[in-house]
Amino acid sequence: ERLRKLNAVLRYSQGSPVRGFSLTAMAYQSRWNSTDQIPERLVDSGELSRFGSLNTTDGGRTRRISLSGKWFDNSPEGQTQLSGYAIDYRFGLFSDFTYFLNNPEQGDQFEQTDRRRVFGLQGTHSRPNSIGGLDGVLSFGGSWRGDRIGEVGLYNTVARERISTVRNDKVQQDLFSVHAQQLVNLSERWRGYVGLRGDLLRYDVQGREPLYGPINSGRGHDSLVSPKAGLAFTVTPAHELYLNLGTGFHSNDVRGATINVDPTSGLPAERVPALVKGRGAEIGWRFQPGEDFSFTTALWQLRLDSELVYVGDAGTTEPGRSSSRRGIEATLRWKLGSRWRFEADAAR
Repeated sequence: ERLRKLNAVLRYSQGSPVRGFSLTAMAYQSRWNSTDQIPERLVDSGELSRFGSLNTTDGGRTRRISLSGKWFDNSPEGQTQLSGYAIDYRFGLFSDFTYFLNNPEQGDQFEQTDRRRVFGLQGTHSRPNSIGGLDGVLSFGGSWRGDRIGEVGLYNTVARERISTVRNDKVQQDLFSVHAQQLVNLSERWRGYVGLRGDLLRYDVQGREPLYGPINSGRGHDSLVSPKAGLAFTVTPAHELYLNLGTGFHSNDVRGATINVDPTSGLPAERVPALVKGRGAEIGWRFQPGEDFSFTTALWQLRLDSELVYVGDAGTTEPGRSSSRRGIEATLRWKLGSRWRFEADAAR
């Protein structure tokens, strides 16, 4: 694939474990060719190499530059953390899955592109407190993420040269979040917590493709409130049982929340929600006889109201049904001495 990449990290930090700050700069850039899938019959006949390609111009390029900072203060009265980041991102991907099916003359290659700047701020604070004579810890905070997407598009191409536009949009979106959690030590063996999170998403989509862009433009907002709770029981100092349950969400491409017409076929398209609620729970056992060894296993379940994706190949949104997943996971951490550590994870 002739992958060529360059990445660098520079970090400056100052302070002590009690109070301090750090600044981190990161950069990444790469470009590559992609072979994608090829017909097995051509390989068997010798007409095409096992590592060959029917379109040698498939591939892509990307870059990401970021600057982030973090400040913290840990004192007996509480712990405070403030952080922020800024990211400049560029992405271009050239694919050709159907070769000459739709365009026998020039081929079916298409380009997906994304140019955006992302900004974010986050602050958290936790402090010990007492409720009804029971010791606990109260934590709360908030965050903001803003995406300024100058171009997110889909184009028909020939040898990486654009010949027509399927979608070309300018998108702005902001996600505001607040959360609070109360941990309580109910007794020497029992402890529990309750928490609540609220999220508000605002978005603005401006379609710039002449035919369907104005019809698929729009702005809106979506919000969700997500509660959670947990309970833990210490059987012995080395054995602990725990239960966690709560709700969360996953976000969809906001272009799917404003779409009216399929840009490929011109037919009416079904809109999708920007935020989709999920419900999860787990019950587990943790064994930790000392600081050098720990083993955790848990049964979990996750239910999503829907699984909706933006189909980049076609420039439209494909709605899916609700889903349910369940499984078991196990994690082992074992420090074998000053030089060796063994880790293992399994899931089914």
